[in-house]
Amino acid sequence: MFTSLGVVDLFKENSTLKNFLEVACTQDIGSYELCFDGIIFSVAGFDSEEIEPQFSHILFGHCPARISLKNIYHLGQIGNRNKFADYDYGTIKNIEVYGTTDPPEFDLGKVTAKTALFVGENDFLATIEDVDTLNSQLPNVVKYLLLPRKEFNHMDFVWGKHMPETLYPYVFEILEKFS
Repeated sequence: MFTSLGVVDLFKENSTLKNFLEVACTQDIGSYELCFDGIIFSVAGFDSEEIEPQFSHILFGHCPARISLKNIYHLGQIGNRNKFADYDYGTIKNIEVYGTTDPPEFDLGKVTAKTALFVGENDFLATIEDVDTLNSQLPNVVKYLLLPRKEFNHMDFVWGKHMPETLYPYVFEILEKFS
């Protein structure tokens, strides 16, 4: 739909959508319910204890950042197909671009970096099953941890107010062990 309208990215500066979200999500009344309860938590996992209502003003004063529709479609393809692969252009263009009808899958066995995987039980975007799959395909996982706080969601990794107690100790442990 967007591409037929000539839209190639979302949330660019001064776009109608970005301006709408900034206004709608930075009001004193109703912003948290609309933007977090209504949008973010339904996509990333519900956890109102970690994201306070006043954070809405800060977050939506700076986010969301510009993203191409191709990136959004690609993430959707990965989720829908349950394959970590290149962008699927469709059969004809895939043959032109990749030389095959389907896009090639990424060979995670070639990743040489030591990797720590942390997963939240309440993360709707990177589910336990997804991280288990990643864990089975990466050759150098040095730590896999299902975080003990059951409500831990996708946004908590970045914006959760209790990260110094619930996540950082595990991260620091890994950094100290491998530095």
